[in-house]
Amino acid sequence: MKKELQIAFRRPLVVFAAYLAVAVCALPAVAGKRNVEVRVESNPPGALVSVHTTGDTELGGGMVVAGETPLTKSFRFPKKSNLWLRFEKAGFDPLVVEIRLDASRVSVDLAPLDGGFIAPEPVTVLALVSPDLTLVKRGFAKEREDESAGAAAAAVVARAVADRLADKVEIVIVSDDEQADNLRRLWRDVNSQMELVDPIRLPYQSVLPTLESRSARAALLELGEQIGADAVLFIAGRANIETGGMKAGKIGIMAVGTASSFASGYSNAMANGNDFFTYNVYLPTFAEGLGLEALLVDTRSTAIRWANKGLWKPIPIDRPEVADAVVADLLSGLEKHLSTIETHESSEEEP
Repeated sequence: MKKELQIAFRRPLVVFAAYLAVAVCALPAVAGKRNVEVRVESNPPGALVSVHTTGDTELGGGMVVAGETPLTKSFRFPKKSNLWLRFEKAGFDPLVVEIRLDASRVSVDLAPLDGGFIAPEPVTVLALVSPDLTLVKRGFAKEREDESAGAAAAAVVARAVADRLADKVEIVIVSDDEQADNLRRLWRDVNSQMELVDPIRLPYQSVLPTLESRSARAALLELGEQIGADAVLFIAGRANIETGGMKAGKIGIMAVGTASSFASGYSNAMANGNDFFTYNVYLPTFAEGLGLEALLVDTRSTAIRWANKGLWKPIPIDRPEVADAVVADLLSGLEKHLSTIETHESSEEEP
């Protein structure tokens, strides 16, 4: 059965209305049955599908993602209610479709963005900023920030990042002293975006978000011109170390529900055949452990190209291999945005 539906959907600052041809095949209604297998397709394929219990599908705290189209999943419907699927793909307007309990197949045509889609240029020169890492030692009576230990932990993370990317892209280290004013203006925006940007949905957004303030965008453009970098990688976080008896009866970081990054968690869930990946966009508070957030920001467009965040056990300063493993997890998905050194050099040699 072919239906012509008018779908209204929203995204920040702009309200769109789109006509969508949706093919819906019906299943026989089964009394009391709330789990229904549905085939979900899009043209073109490769759209991210998120699942919502209301028509308000804008980015929020808790998220449920089904994966990329085409997919077949068992959807659990709320009592006396329908579900809404949001389709997102870079270069296309996002679309929202309401599905009923009797649906067995949903097929949508995605509308290209007005004016077409310009793919971001690859990053051939990457600037690394010193990680902004706070280390807090927590006891029964009080907690205190240990600046020297935080600086040492940040240095370990910075070394692991540089080692991880050294053979993949040309790296420039940003001087904290020479770029102090630009970095001060940048970190205000970067910290805010680290909290708000959804690492899972970011690659599929129709338009990439940018730094919010004019001051931060100007600082980024200036920094990029001065050091000759295409993008800047920012990493920030907090390490909580519990002392003495504070550890008694504690499970530690595993109690917060994750010990990995968002990107690897989603990838593993889909690879293992899980129907859905459920997560909260915001990092939870934690008693002991290491929380890190990372952003790749393009110095040419000021667009946020990549993001990731996660929680891990604390990194022992005397065990660099632990930092290597955490950084490898944190940087999941970053390399696809980088132009490898080999590719860059061979293109320069071509006549």
